[in-house]
Order: sequence, then structure tokens, then C-alpha cells
Amino acid sequence: MKSLSFQKLLAELLGTFMLATVVLVSLTPSTPFPLATPIAAALSLGLSVYLLGSVSGCHINPAISLAMLVCRQMDIIHFVGYIIFQCAGALLAYFFSAFLYP
Repeated sequence: MKSLSFQKLLAELLGTFMLATVVLVSLTPSTPFPLATPIAAALSLGLSVYLLGSVSGCHINPAISLAMLVCRQMDIIHFVGYIIFQCAGALLAYFFSAFLYP
């Protein structure tokens, strides 16, 4: 079993933060063109995979982590750590976007 490194957890937090922030900011009422949200999300996800994929696998989504657990590609310790840091990244993105657009 591989050890769970803080680098992997931080990569998941940053990837989730980036994706959630881009989506939340693109959905604000002041955005003139909300149809660009899927494009912004795809670009953000692609950049995250490119930058962080070699570090943590770049799951970014708890559903992906759950699928990896079910397929036995990840153990329960990694799963719990990934879920905690993905939720923390999403919460940080929410608070950051609420700070930007009160």
C-alpha cells in the first residue's frame, strides 16, 4: 500500500478549488454570458488534469474517487483523504466566490 502524501491531498484541494471557483464565478448574476459556463468548466478541468494529473490522478470529483474505490484502484485511506480535501476545496471556492461577489 502506498502512503498517503500531503502533496496528493493538496493537489486534489487545488484542483477542486479551481474548478468550483470557475463555475461559481461564471454563474454569478453579473456575468453577461452564462452559457459560457460549460466551456469555462471544461478549460478549468483540462488545465487541472494537465497540471495535477501526475501528482494525484486529479479526481477532483468525489464521484470519481468513489468509482476508483469500487473498482479497487484506491484504498479506503486514500478515499477518505481525497473526499475530505475535495470537500474542503469546494468550500474554500464557495467562500472565495462569495467574497468576490457578495
